[in-house]
Amino acid sequence: MKKTIQCLVFGLLCLAAPFSEGAASTFHNGLSLQGYTGLFNAPNAVVTEQGRLYFLFSDQMEPHRRDLQDSAENYMFSIGLLPYFEIGGRFTEEHPDGMRDLSANAKVQLPRFFDNPYIPDLAFGIQDLGGGSAHLETKYGVASETIGPLRLSLGLGIGPDRLDGVFGGAEVRLFDWLYLLGEYDTEEVNVGFRVFTPDDLFPIPVNLGLTAKTSLDHDAGAFDLAATLQFPLGLGRYERERLPEELGPSGTAERLTPPEIEPAAADDVESSEHLEEPVSDVPDLAESVDEPIQRIKAALVDLGFENVRAGILGEDALYVEYENNRYNHNALDGLGLVMGVSARMAPVSLRALAIVLKRNRIPMISVSVPVQTCREFLTPVKVPVRRKNQFLNSVVISNDTKVDAEVRFVGERENSSLYRPRLVLYPGMKTFLGTEISTFDYLVSLRPDLRIPMWTGGVFSARWDIPIFWSEEFDDGEAYARQREDARLDRVMFHQAFKLLPDVATQFSLGQYAEDNYGLFSETFWSPGKGRHRIGLKLGYFQDEDLSIDREIYLATYRFYWERLDLFLEGTYGQYWHQDQGVTAEVKRYFGDTAISFFYRHIGTDTGERAGGIRITLPLTPRRDMKPWYFQVTGSDSWWYEHQTTVADEGQRNPVVANLAVNPKTTHDLAQAYFNDDRLNERYIRVHAMRLREAYQRWGVDRD
Repeated sequence: MKKTIQCLVFGLLCLAAPFSEGAASTFHNGLSLQGYTGLFNAPNAVVTEQGRLYFLFSDQMEPHRRDLQDSAENYMFSIGLLPYFEIGGRFTEEHPDGMRDLSANAKVQLPRFFDNPYIPDLAFGIQDLGGGSAHLETKYGVASETIGPLRLSLGLGIGPDRLDGVFGGAEVRLFDWLYLLGEYDTEEVNVGFRVFTPDDLFPIPVNLGLTAKTSLDHDAGAFDLAATLQFPLGLGRYERERLPEELGPSGTAERLTPPEIEPAAADDVESSEHLEEPVSDVPDLAESVDEPIQRIKAALVDLGFENVRAGILGEDALYVEYENNRYNHNALDGLGLVMGVSARMAPVSLRALAIVLKRNRIPMISVSVPVQTCREFLTPVKVPVRRKNQFLNSVVISNDTKVDAEVRFVGERENSSLYRPRLVLYPGMKTFLGTEISTFDYLVSLRPDLRIPMWTGGVFSARWDIPIFWSEEFDDGEAYARQREDARLDRVMFHQAFKLLPDVATQFSLGQYAEDNYGLFSETFWSPGKGRHRIGLKLGYFQDEDLSIDREIYLATYRFYWERLDLFLEGTYGQYWHQDQGVTAEVKRYFGDTAISFFYRHIGTDTGERAGGIRITLPLTPRRDMKPWYFQVTGSDSWWYEHQTTVADEGQRNPVVANLAVNPKTTHDLAQAYFNDDRLNERYIRVHAMRLREAYQRWGVDRD
């Protein structure tokens, strides 16, 4: 059987040569059966592409454990968190009574400083890190060289459990969807294949894959299988990529037939043919602009915006303020839509545009730009990079929004948000993975969250928690029975927010935070550096009537934002909800409106508990929710799920610690309710200018 398989593989390689000559050298960087990018068990010198998420399931039994167990289940994921860096996790359970292990892995690829085809890619990685009881540990370095349809890899691992010695392998790309693989993983020679679904098979960019491997040194002809699912985080719709020389038309904008406008520069003749003509207006008199401004207000109200006011700022500026509770994935959707509609419908006598975004009637940020520049960037079918740069150079973004006294408002405030109930529906999840009790336990509940704006900055909120379904260990009398409670009203609070200074905001929250816990939160943000930095202070005092204890919370936070990668680095120190004192560190990166976070928590008690974990945050609601009416029902615009595990020293146990360094957050906290989940700042808006344009062309073009 072994010789038959060797001959078959050699024959397939020979047949592959003529088919592969014309194939591009781009390889699909799939996951190995160990969870890092690679072949079967051997890694290669590439990493998961940034912004991509892989899931893999395999039934492979580790060679050094075949004599101990009958079968195994392996669940893995890998994320391209940063350029040249991947991080992933793995859960393995052996049957009938083998190991149940949670582990992490990471790999770093060295950047190519020289564009030389004879210099191979280099990468270094580690598997099974951060555990007290390692079963799959190794550290390795590997080099890979691509030659047409062939990629060769050679590396050295230092074990002790996997890759102990020299390893290597080859990948042959037959088609975009079919690869032949062969490797030596320091223990066995393995051969097989890997297939992927084409990129354009589904309406969203998702790839399904299958890997089949057989060992020539153990039961040749019997295959281990792995199934994979790969997709871009945020579905890739809003990832910031290098702009081409000219941006193509968006779907809705193709319906426009714009005439020519003012003469364009010689280097912009082609794109100027697609620009729209400004709206004509009556002579330049103050009374003549009132009717067009009323039409702008009516259009914005019809789009679902609230607390809409508009008027004239100074002599020639159109002033518009609004509140967005409908386009809830990202505040930039609402901002782009308001800017586009206002610029397109603005009278020609008003040459500047000033937009003020409010939250609960508190002015949060203002955006000013010449009307013509805004119109040319947001509304043309095609726009060159020069137009985008012109827009960015002329737009002024500020946290100082005190301009009301200088505005001559036209009409009254339209579509008030006060006393309008908003019911937010989202799930609650409590999970235990890989514990000594069972493989996976879960409790899923429904959390209706009622919010009622009462006055400027004042909001009443109440949340219920209704268990829906759960695993057996949450049943009465089982291990987690005390973790399952009956349906209850678990939070009732009044919130009052203030904007003390242009860069300083604070909020007080009073009421019941958790069952039998009553008290007060105070949360303050200072955001200097155009959003680059954020310094926060959270204070709280609660009385737990059930346990007869007082809870004192004092937490200081610093956050740094690197807009080039949408990367947030945050550190927190103080006393947490369960009165444990210590520090937490978090790395969070946004991909579109989806955020992936990795965190580390260290509590300075006598035992020095430590934990690490992952959190995913995403909007569980349509990109455009129902229009606010007498009431509004939506999903969560920032729902999150996290899993953490204890970080133990070698030889120590890894108990599950669920309540380590809990930072209490209300359902209406400052970052989410007022700062677009910490993204409402000048730096974020500037690097996501194309999001403004896309939102207007998606929803605003038909309003013109």
